[in-house]
Amino acid sequence: MLVSCRQTCHRWNELFSRMEKLLSTFGKFCLLRSEVLLRPEQLPIFAGQKVCRTYSLLIIRQSLLQQMNKQSFIAIDFETATGKRSSICEVGICVVRDGEVLETKSWLVQPEDNIYAYWNTQVHGIRPEDTSSAPFFPEVWMEIEREYLGQYDTFVAHNAPFDRSCLEQAAQLYGITLGALQWDCSLKIARQLYDFESNSLAFLCDQLAIERGTHHRAGDDAEMCARLYLREWADAPAKGGRR
Repeated sequence: MLVSCRQTCHRWNELFSRMEKLLSTFGKFCLLRSEVLLRPEQLPIFAGQKVCRTYSLLIIRQSLLQQMNKQSFIAIDFETATGKRSSICEVGICVVRDGEVLETKSWLVQPEDNIYAYWNTQVHGIRPEDTSSAPFFPEVWMEIEREYLGQYDTFVAHNAPFDRSCLEQAAQLYGITLGALQWDCSLKIARQLYDFESNSLAFLCDQLAIERGTHHRAGDDAEMCARLYLREWADAPAKGGRR
């Protein structure tokens, strides 16, 4: 009996080790079809009877969902004054801790020479007079770094390559050294999870009944992105994770 218990413990240790590797390799969206990780001989044996396979899977899935709810990140959005991605004129963040939205904040930023392109202003409505007295990007980034980056190291954005390049090019322009940051993209995930005719942030929020703010204003877009990302996270189990 002692040998059997040791073998059972060994099997479960192997199983959870395997699941932890999947977590680190593929992230939260690859958890979900956990039944494919289990074979009948891997289920524990007590008094000569196998524990109900379905019940075991429910326990595992609940544990994984609890881990998912602990996710903490910052959703971030940049608006630009011109075609230069370094020309940030507004920054918005939405802070999420343990799956709950804690705070949304935005800053107007004076871009280089306070110059705006017509079409950029048509998109977000920000004009030179709105930022003539606004801080430059280094001051805003120092505040974000001081207040938030000690606690959070993951940024989420809708079309993360754009926002990431805005940050990197602005940092290069102003001689800012960026620390190690992780990025995830709610747009990329939406394309993998859903089959909507559009994957724009506003359209997805409408389709998924996520409360909308003013689209193309950085604070509102950051919060919309955060809530969309949490919704994607919740929807991934039903859709089998990322395709």
